[in-house]
Amino acid sequence: MSRATGRPEQFQAILANCLILAGLAYNGFGVCQLISDKHEFAGVDLHRRWLEHRYFWQRQNPYDVLGTSLGLESEGSRDASINPEIGPLVDGAYPPWSFTTGVVLVPPISWQAVRIYFSFLNLIALAVIIYWAYRTGHPFGKWSAFVMVGASSGLAANLFSLSAGQYTIIVNSLLIVSLLSFDKRLDIFAGLALGIAMIKPQISGLFFLAFLVKARWRVVLACIAYVLVATMLTCWWIRTNPIEMMQQMWQASHQWLGTAGGYGPLTFLQLMLGRNQLATKATFLTGSVSGLLLMFLRRHSSLLALFAIAAVLGRLWTYHGVYDNTMLVFLLVYLGVVFLRNPSKFSVAILFLSVGATLWTPVPYGSHGYLPLQIAHVVIWLVGLVTVMFITRNQAPIVNSRATSPLP
Repeated sequence: MSRATGRPEQFQAILANCLILAGLAYNGFGVCQLISDKHEFAGVDLHRRWLEHRYFWQRQNPYDVLGTSLGLESEGSRDASINPEIGPLVDGAYPPWSFTTGVVLVPPISWQAVRIYFSFLNLIALAVIIYWAYRTGHPFGKWSAFVMVGASSGLAANLFSLSAGQYTIIVNSLLIVSLLSFDKRLDIFAGLALGIAMIKPQISGLFFLAFLVKARWRVVLACIAYVLVATMLTCWWIRTNPIEMMQQMWQASHQWLGTAGGYGPLTFLQLMLGRNQLATKATFLTGSVSGLLLMFLRRHSSLLALFAIAAVLGRLWTYHGVYDNTMLVFLLVYLGVVFLRNPSKFSVAILFLSVGATLWTPVPYGSHGYLPLQIAHVVIWLVGLVTVMFITRNQAPIVNSRATSPLP
């Protein structure tokens, strides 16, 4: 399939063209929805972040204002009043350091301007993802490179992420920057990119473990340093203790966790057990321990292999909406490269296409209406995880341990 002519290359050309067209449709339509603001849910999440940061800019703790918005009595001497020019807040689930990072992503400009600006940031992020995908597939031939471009950009979840104004695509691009920087021995830059990606730790949190198990301490320390400095800046600016703010974040997130259109183990458990903190803690703890253990067992594998493991477990360890399915691009690209290196591995090709099918085809946004399909998706992703563990089971320590491409 890599450089052969004939049917394999024709298949690659057809697949690449179909996926690239799908990507143009998904991403183009998502950007148009966000900018036009004509769809009911267009920019819904970005608008909430924009309101939070408007309060943040006037040195109010957004979680204090959220409490007032929900009819709770404010504690302490901080100003928790609702500014009538901004309005009440609806929800919140971001840690303290995210507000400092968010100053760049959601600046204090008009709503129309911030939608255009945020769309521009996402287009840059998509360009990073496409560059990485092309670079990964190019050693195997032109059409192989285009297949990887289509596979990574033609994700249906991009439509939801762009339309709603989610951070997801930007976080993915930052993880890729971290991976590429590490490959170029730019450890500090890799750590800073990873730290910025922690604006949404439910996605990026387990990727941190990939560097930890490899004992890449400069990356780890740079990431931690960024998070600590950003946290101190946030808490100094809004005059809030960081521990208190983390508690506020947890309480706020529990108000809606698992009820806003997501699917995965947490949602499945809450369907059976009802909404309670036990289900949230169980999936979080299981995902964290499993991630640390599995990545430690494969610490001599390529960083891309560890990112594939982190992507699957990260998708399953806590609440995620459909828009967060884009994080599984690391699993998809890993499986694609393994197959391109070994075209005779038909089973890997089938799994690559199966995982791709869960990501390239539109998924209904509702939480509970399509349970069999959602369970099938989770099963396919878990099979992908098992496959990554199997492929890397006898892998000796890599001489160039910074290599990001998977070995056969």
